[in-house]
Amino acid sequence: INDTLTIFIFSDTYVGNKNQTSRQESGLTMVSNTVASQQCLANGRTEVNYFWNKMHTDSPEPFFKSYTDRYRFWVNDAFTANGNLYVLLSKIGPKYGPEPDNIFNFSGLGFTLAKINNPYANPHKWNIESFPLPDFPGASMIIGCPAIENSYLYLMITINDTSQFLVRKHIDHIDHAEIPYEYFARNKKWKKNILVEDMYEIANGFRCNSINYHPDINKWVMINDIRFRDNKITMRTSSELIGPWSDDKVIYEIPEVTPGDPSYSESNFCYLAREHIQYYDTNNHEMLLTYDVNNSNFSEILRYPEIYTPKIIKVALKK
Repeated sequence: INDTLTIFIFSDTYVGNKNQTSRQESGLTMVSNTVASQQCLANGRTEVNYFWNKMHTDSPEPFFKSYTDRYRFWVNDAFTANGNLYVLLSKIGPKYGPEPDNIFNFSGLGFTLAKINNPYANPHKWNIESFPLPDFPGASMIIGCPAIENSYLYLMITINDTSQFLVRKHIDHIDHAEIPYEYFARNKKWKKNILVEDMYEIANGFRCNSINYHPDINKWVMINDIRFRDNKITMRTSSELIGPWSDDKVIYEIPEVTPGDPSYSESNFCYLAREHIQYYDTNNHEMLLTYDVNNSNFSEILRYPEIYTPKIIKVALKK
């Protein structure tokens, strides 16, 4: 948000009572999203506070509430524009007819954009407005990787986790659902509305999770999501958002899903690798990335606190 205030926005989060110190104690439950604020203080100290609704009660609620039983909100991404904080939210509902042991028993139902016009305030005092995103149905389409360039917000669309396309909207029109997004078309021109069959494929492969511009190499850097049970984090680079983008390059092997590593478990799986550009080390040319570790065995999650806790790594950025 600025040089002294950082906002963290989480999806599914374990929360407990006020005095709880372990997942194994009674009172543990989960809400679909939470917020944390980190304020830099004097003498190098920081203060971190966490926020959700109905905190430390027997019926906690997520910070961003859907106000319906049909779906809950997960957080895709966030960005700032014109002094506002925007949070891209996925509507997540139950999957129709899943197998009893299917850990992916949920389905995307669409997207909502939350706007906070006072992000400097205590999160419990945020003014939150919600805007529908009717251009993007949620069944087979994922949107994310916000990037701002020349007063436009750019988002990457992934269809069925195989093809990636680019859309944009002027930052002055982000709040106006009646003004359509533009897409980069096959004739390499921008066209209004969303017409998937006419979109130009920016990149082929698994979806991206973050796109940031790095002036020291004069390129955009895309960090890709992690395939299920895979142990690799990959990236692409491009001089322009519209491409051409380079082929995938492996930049990190994940110990929690690498057989033989002490932290490995065959029931672990990882996802949501992304770069946090505000922590880029310009002197050493190192990116700060996070990724999440999950486990299909609930007892392991409760037993090992390093699971279901964001992992922080540094990776060298090379041309």
